[in-house]
Amino acid sequence: MKIINPFNQNNSSTKESDYSEELKPSINQTKSSKNQMPIWRFILPLTVQLALILSIPAQAIYTTITGRTVVLQTVPVDPYDFLRGYYQVLSYDISRKDNLSQLPGWNKFELESSGKFSA
Repeated sequence: MKIINPFNQNNSSTKESDYSEELKPSINQTKSSKNQMPIWRFILPLTVQLALILSIPAQAIYTTITGRTVVLQTVPVDPYDFLRGYYQVLSYDISRKDNLSQLPGWNKFELESSGKFSA
């Protein structure tokens, strides 16, 4: 009885070696630098995505840099409500009608029937 070693490299047929020789040129063609993608196809989407991400905090940064700080005086308000209990309520002194009427440009605004001011 003859034992055949399936891992023996010496038993390769000529058809297999011919086929592998035919594949070598096509493999070499895929390694050429002619098929590389242009760099702008990587940089352009990256730039667009970066611009979208940075545009979110851009308005806040612009306001912080160029804006003016305003300090408002708060007015004490009773924060108790029967249904909600104690909660935080902020009321500003400038939002009262008698204080608003003292500001310049007040006469340009009219009080609507709903209680809101319009220009």
